[in-house]
Amino acid sequence: MEVKEGTAGFDHRLNALAHLVHSSLINRTRADQTVLDEFFEAGYGLPHLLDVAMAIADNVISNIVSNTLHLPAEKPTGW
Repeated sequence: MEVKEGTAGFDHRLNALAHLVHSSLINRTRADQTVLDEFFEAGYGLPHLLDVAMAIADNVISNIVSNTLHLPAEKPTGW
């Protein structure tokens, strides 16, 4: 539940990642500079930042296509 709220206090690196994703989404893809600094200080680099950006972009594109075409949400199997 912590991660969904933009934190991961149980792990320093994951906490920086969660802050970055949360800040990016809340600020409409413009993460705060302090959050970016925290991300890089946690040992992540530019390739990791690009991976995060691609993951967010993939989700946004999927949502646009799904909502435009009114596709039903898939139900996970085995739940």
